[in-house]
Amino acid sequence: MLSVGCVRTEIPQSSLPEDPERLVPEETLEPSPGETVTITAGFPSSGDTRTRIAQEGSVVKVLWTAGDTFYAVYGTEDGSYYRLPFTTNDDGVTEADFSCSYVLNGTEYDCFYPGFSKRGRYQGEPVYGINLPAEQTAVPGGIAERLNVAYSHHEGSLTSPLAEALKFYNLQALVKFRLSGTVASRVKEVRFTGSSSTLAGDLVLRRSGDVLAEYPGLSFSSDIHSSKVVLKGDFEAGVDYYIAAWPQQLSWFRMEFCDENGNSTLKHSSKALTLVRSRVKDFGTIDLGDEFEDLNDGSMDPVKYMSATEGSKPVTIAVIPEGFTKDQLGDYERLAKSGIDALFDTEPYRTYANRFNVYILKVASRESGASVTDGNGNVTTAVDTYFGVRWGTDSYGDMRADANTVYGFVSEKCPDIVSGIHTIDEVPVLMIINDTRYGGICNISSSGRAHGMVPYVNGGGGLTWGMPGFVATTDDPLPTPVTQEALDTYSRDRTQADVEEVGGFNHGDWRNIVVHEFGGHGFARLGDEYWNVLGYDSSPVTGHTWPVPYCLNVASDPAAAPWKEELLERLDDLIGRDSRYGRIGVYQGAGGSSLFGRWRSEKISCMMDNRYYFSAWQRYLITRRIFTLSGDLDSFSFESWLAKDVTADPMRDTAYDATPGEGSKHGTYMPVGPLPPPILED
Repeated sequence: MLSVGCVRTEIPQSSLPEDPERLVPEETLEPSPGETVTITAGFPSSGDTRTRIAQEGSVVKVLWTAGDTFYAVYGTEDGSYYRLPFTTNDDGVTEADFSCSYVLNGTEYDCFYPGFSKRGRYQGEPVYGINLPAEQTAVPGGIAERLNVAYSHHEGSLTSPLAEALKFYNLQALVKFRLSGTVASRVKEVRFTGSSSTLAGDLVLRRSGDVLAEYPGLSFSSDIHSSKVVLKGDFEAGVDYYIAAWPQQLSWFRMEFCDENGNSTLKHSSKALTLVRSRVKDFGTIDLGDEFEDLNDGSMDPVKYMSATEGSKPVTIAVIPEGFTKDQLGDYERLAKSGIDALFDTEPYRTYANRFNVYILKVASRESGASVTDGNGNVTTAVDTYFGVRWGTDSYGDMRADANTVYGFVSEKCPDIVSGIHTIDEVPVLMIINDTRYGGICNISSSGRAHGMVPYVNGGGGLTWGMPGFVATTDDPLPTPVTQEALDTYSRDRTQADVEEVGGFNHGDWRNIVVHEFGGHGFARLGDEYWNVLGYDSSPVTGHTWPVPYCLNVASDPAAAPWKEELLERLDDLIGRDSRYGRIGVYQGAGGSSLFGRWRSEKISCMMDNRYYFSAWQRYLITRRIFTLSGDLDSFSFESWLAKDVTADPMRDTAYDATPGEGSKHGTYMPVGPLPPPILED
């Protein structure tokens, strides 16, 4: 039995390094049928969780379930191995008999419940890839079967009977909570997110000299990690629920509670959290109150949504409302939090979230919505809003707001500007607009100030972004002078293979626009990486020479790409470290206009189709910007960035789609085009 909250020194806390080494899987051999062998499997008398847990008072009991199977593994001298299933018919017991009907020729065995995905070797010893699902089913008073990942090591032959029961030890931690409040029974999802990119998914386990195991920071090239665990089901007030996660230290974490219609409430903590292997972290009762969304309390004071815990000074973001009347400010606050959550669910913002202060500022508009133009800047339907935002119904390239009013308001209301920590040039602004028309644009100045404008497009419903319909057939500069014949010769229509190579079309919602317009343009000062004209642009990117550089992710000369020294000249080493760095190159097509004469560093990224993925070079630029604004640029280096870099693209590399919005709930998606390039002010 396991006493909740107890600590055993013989089961140490595990810390998951952020610098993985890649492994090659070994070959699995088919076992030969043999005589049936039956052995007993249990757990140490002091207790560990296993396959099914049942709580009695303060004690968590662990029970085997009929049909449970664990796998015993032994290797051969040539590097291959056999995987042998042991299955039980016993049910609801803490110690069960397991039978296997295959030949057992090993002299020592590694045993896994419910199994493992692959086996390899590191420093001459076997290591194993194991998986903890990122999407889990809520079970009142327990966890779903096969979620208690367990391990045992046995020296000698597995013969019947064993001198003592085979002892399993858990590899995951459990987070326990209860809900209260009138809305508790409406909860259908609980999303647990932390500062780590490896809360669930694939990890590597290595035997560390005894029956226990460790996580040595190794990875197989096909491993998939998840930075979020989602618990789905029907929830009741006052009932214990559990989330399984890999053990580690988190610098921050949050839990989001959602109903079937997408309404939610968020509980965020900036405190460190230690998740210990085979132990339960009890969060106690979480009161959700009477409403899912945190409605406006009538105060117009800034809401500090995130607080920095690292850095010489905080990196500050300000969020402002446009087109929300006073009665609608509660809706604005809910949307602001949802948009910011999407940003900080995207790397590298997730990794460095503890360096940010995020303020949700409030001001009411006289009227709800936004003004409409004829697409050329002339207002056809006026709406009395605070910042005067307007754009066309069918054309959104003329989207504008009164920039002086935006920056004046933020300078007066943002606490970190008022206190003198930052100037307005150092605080990018995200504007959430109470309008469902498609749109989004960013205003960027050479001094560093910026504000991104994002409407609540399609009322939060689904959106789909595609790739440009034509692509270049060469990444070399075109022969000069460039003729129409050359443009036609060196281009072709996009194919289905092109789409499949990058994981398909991006399906999301208005929050993807937040990440692109604000996270990409406004904060990181990145340029667009799509194109919409079969043309040639020979001019240099002037933003490269600005006091606060802009568009360093786009090259006008492939031989002098800004990412040449940091990435291209180290590419072999980077690929040896992580095969996903093989996506780096110099690809023609970028800048938001002409196909030719501009180059990007990867074939796809957030700056092309708004997906929740920034390319490696973009992640480097974003991280450098974070350290610049936090006053810690002296401690930033390529190596320090690389040590924490997370390479996965959720669309291509992640089995569980952890993107905010849960697109499948939208039913249908509205196809939309690329957003206009930023408004630049030299």
